[in-house]
Amino acid sequence: LACGARLIVFRAPSLSLQAYRAEAAGLLRQCHAAGARLMLHGDPAVLAGIAADGLHLPARYLSLLELRPVPSSVFLAVSTHDRDELVQAERLGADFVTLSPVAATATHPGAAPLGWEQFAVLVERATVPVFALGGMRDGDAVLARKCGAQGVAGIRGLFAD
Repeated sequence: LACGARLIVFRAPSLSLQAYRAEAAGLLRQCHAAGARLMLHGDPAVLAGIAADGLHLPARYLSLLELRPVPSSVFLAVSTHDRDELVQAERLGADFVTLSPVAATATHPGAAPLGWEQFAVLVERATVPVFALGGMRDGDAVLARKCGAQGVAGIRGLFAD
């Protein structure tokens, strides 16, 4: 938030649902006080009782859902990794997607990176805004935009200390 981020996704898969919700409530207050929005990550059930600004849905939920799992007043983002997942996210009415991994990333060390060329091919066919994810660093937003993306997303490496 201090570096200017205005859309935060709270991703903490190791927390229990109860602990996640408790942390999310505090983060929501911090984000809103700073003029930022907070999206929760995971199963749509994480939103119960928390007036978060959106849901970032992992790709594993795509095959389980027939309809958009949140109202249109709440952002829906979906993690995607290939063309089939992009199409499924579009079918669900996602507001935007992350497409990853573009580059090698410590978060998913065994995943084969798409590379910028394949990323651009997938973005060209997408009908929703796409953010590059996976191995992003300062300066990659310019390259991502040249490939048709809206920008970049990341867990680490985007903001200098």
